[in-house]
Amino acid sequence: MKTQHWRLPLAFALAACAATAHMISISTGEVRLDGSKLHYELRMPAYEVTALKDPTGELLPHIDFPGAKRLNGSCEPRPAENAVFCTSDWLYEAPPSAVRIRSTLHQVTVANHVHLVNAMRDKVIDQAVLELSSPEAEIRFVPQSAAEAAYQQFASGARRAVAGPPQLLFLAALVLAARSKREWFALVIAFATGQAAATLAGRLLAPQFVEAAAALAVAYLAVEILFLPEARHRWAVVAVLGALQGLAYAALVDASGFSPFWVLMGAFVAAFALLGIGALIWNKLPWHPTRPLAAVILAISLSWFLWRVVLA
Repeated sequence: MKTQHWRLPLAFALAACAATAHMISISTGEVRLDGSKLHYELRMPAYEVTALKDPTGELLPHIDFPGAKRLNGSCEPRPAENAVFCTSDWLYEAPPSAVRIRSTLHQVTVANHVHLVNAMRDKVIDQAVLELSSPEAEIRFVPQSAAEAAYQQFASGARRAVAGPPQLLFLAALVLAARSKREWFALVIAFATGQAAATLAGRLLAPQFVEAAAALAVAYLAVEILFLPEARHRWAVVAVLGALQGLAYAALVDASGFSPFWVLMGAFVAAFALLGIGALIWNKLPWHPTRPLAAVILAISLSWFLWRVVLA
């Protein structure tokens, strides 16, 4: 009985982590440089900042342009667009050859938040992707080479595949769901097919709906593992789960203009590598606590669902 004492606190701890994360957490920014003057605009989805009482005081301090002085800044809600818009003006001592931008928006949103920035000087456009693992970037106003663009998009897809608790929850459920090597490959193919189909379709749905649906899909998969060990069509549930995650990639592609091919390639490589490592470790274990772990996943996914539908 002692081995059961860890299950409840672990379930609640992991549920709290999942509930405070988002599958789709993206904001966009625009930079216009005119000589030594810089104008910045931020568009933040309203559902990301529902807990903020003062968006101007709590969002703008998390964007910085080192070497420039901020002259002003303000934020205003735009309910019709379900977003908060912020603007600020900055001044350099002399016209810069490049612009450095730093974002710590993940500190006031969620850890896997992505801030996509488009920058323009004259007619030259550059782009930066800022997140927890790379919070600062240099905008050189030099068009990217094809190789640089492909790498940036590949890396963004890879990070999205393993960036937060929801994504890791999906992968953990897949490892538990496979009852044989053959089924493991079938589930991986179903998951990848669902991701690709949803990403290429490019249909965007409300993030809250996607997260609630994903939480229910994971919960159903955990129920199958617990109570329907002989279920034959587990791959179909996994395909739906993959499609729901693919909607997050579709949102990234839509906001950034990235190539779906490179985003998916990065996501596939990162997810399959982690799945392979997880399966290898699982198969090396002297015993498989499938049911206790499935119960933990069920608790997490249901808590995540209730948080998004009832409390968020």
